[in-house]
Amino acid sequence: MQRTILNLWDKYVQFYLDHYFSPDINREEGLPYLRDKLFVTILLLAFPLCFLTYIPSVIVAVKVDQFIVALSDSVGMLILTFIFFSRNTSIRVRKNIFSTVFYLLSVILIVYLGAEGPGFIILICLSVMITLFEGKKNGFIAVLINAIIYFSLLIILPVESLNLKLFSVYNLAAGVGVGLNLIVFNTLAVLSAGSLVNHLNQSFLKERELQSLLKKESQELLKSKIKAEESDRLKTSFLANLSHEIRTPMNGILGFSYLLGESGLSKEDRDEYISLIHKSGDRLLNVINQIVDISKIESGLIDVRLMEVNINEEVESVYKLLKSNAEDKKLKLSYKTGLPQGEAVIKTDKEKLNEILTSLVDNSIKYTDAGSIEFGYSLVIRKSFDESDYQQEPEDETQELLFFVTDTGIGIPADRLVAVFDRFIKADIYDREAREGVGLGLSIAKSYVEMLGGRIWAESEYGKGSSFYFTIPCSIETNQKLAREIFVTERESGSNNLNLNILIAEDDEISSILLEQMIRKISKRTIIAKNGIEAVEKFRNNPDIDLILMDIRMPGMDGLEATKQIRQFNENVIVIAQTAFVMAGERTLALEAGCNDFISKPVNEDELLAMIQLNCGNKQQNNMH
Repeated sequence: MQRTILNLWDKYVQFYLDHYFSPDINREEGLPYLRDKLFVTILLLAFPLCFLTYIPSVIVAVKVDQFIVALSDSVGMLILTFIFFSRNTSIRVRKNIFSTVFYLLSVILIVYLGAEGPGFIILICLSVMITLFEGKKNGFIAVLINAIIYFSLLIILPVESLNLKLFSVYNLAAGVGVGLNLIVFNTLAVLSAGSLVNHLNQSFLKERELQSLLKKESQELLKSKIKAEESDRLKTSFLANLSHEIRTPMNGILGFSYLLGESGLSKEDRDEYISLIHKSGDRLLNVINQIVDISKIESGLIDVRLMEVNINEEVESVYKLLKSNAEDKKLKLSYKTGLPQGEAVIKTDKEKLNEILTSLVDNSIKYTDAGSIEFGYSLVIRKSFDESDYQQEPEDETQELLFFVTDTGIGIPADRLVAVFDRFIKADIYDREAREGVGLGLSIAKSYVEMLGGRIWAESEYGKGSSFYFTIPCSIETNQKLAREIFVTERESGSNNLNLNILIAEDDEISSILLEQMIRKISKRTIIAKNGIEAVEKFRNNPDIDLILMDIRMPGMDGLEATKQIRQFNENVIVIAQTAFVMAGERTLALEAGCNDFISKPVNEDELLAMIQLNCGNKQQNNMH
């Protein structure tokens, strides 16, 4: 039975909300919204209760000759019906009509029926209901109105001449006492109702806040879960790729090294094996360098080293480096330069620029199976405006180099254009072919571009090819000045043939032999030291040494301490630090110890000779002057 009644009530409420719910009800969360909802609830309760009591009330009123009461009940019921079913009447008007009608009805019932009628009850209930749907302040106003109505009836009306129930039962003194009790009880009821509404509102807001917080935390947990799963998947894929990328070149290095030991090899086979070992070694070194670079980027330990760089030469060097890779896949590789040779010199980080270009072009070769790859740069001038005034002249002009790498490869889906620059993401996430790489090249390139003050982005049409773009700032005037300075320096230094006495401080025998072979063309005499103590001693005994290749990590005394001791009695000898360690600040420590330059292992012969030429060549020029 109880469930049936509840079901009928739910249907009744839903019917009213669907057909007669006021469209202007306050929708904002908070006290106004709660009060409007309370009024609707009161209306939903009042209408069926009044309707059920209306007919017996009218019948009783007619039988006792109280026709005014019957008429009042009828008018009140009609107005309540209007309020209930009038959809277009605002919630504010409904509240005012509701309060006014019940005030008039309570006054009539009090006058004509006295304490035996429902007038006092309606009056008290009305002030409580007003408190619920209008607030505590209006509730106290309702109490004041109740008091005025009641005491006005007692004082103003001529009691003796009216044959009314109210005045025939109570005398003036009794009426005053009843009125005072009415006011006190009514005030307590309003206070209770106001506190109840405030507590309901606080609970409602707290619940909404907790629900919102719970929803937010659930969304964050879901995002974290998705991110963790994606990170786990990417790292698993990365480790699998890393294992493949290390084992594959190691297989080539070890395999062909064993084959070189076989007797009866022809010169052609031997040269081919050596070439393949070199390629495998370069591939392995590239993987290691990428892992080291991304670790240093994540730790914020990479510095930008600005120097004069000829952009045309850098573009050409990347072309020469990767041309054979493109030819192996029968791809056409070409490049374009945007500045004349004399103006193509800017101040930037040469190593990072080379790494960016190499990475992007190599990536295009990797993901292009047929067609062509073109790369290069152009000078662009961007004009900046004050966004608040579109009619004004540009405030400033910014010169920058716009680099591009365009290919006819497999392309990148639109939803992956940003993701390809994330770490451990490979562009061929939908491509089933196993392609070389661990998914770090583009991420490193992006980090380097941002370090140089530029931007990087990609454009692509899936299945048709991709274009990568990045910018670095520059200045034409500075370009021309630097170009002239470098031209003079190269012309002067190019005539100097180095013939140096060199000390190699290296504890590893293989590394020592390798360095000795690399410098044989520029050395007159080479001395070997196996630790820092020996390096200091041999330099004291051979003051004619021009250059020291100082390994930083050596037993007994490391290269930094050895350099400090040498600088105590000789400030002119050139010291180039070399190390296989990639600890943060290693270069800074070497320079602070007194080294002139720094090179990391594995040492590249061309880079080493260029570094020696730069340092020793400048020293010879200064001595000549």
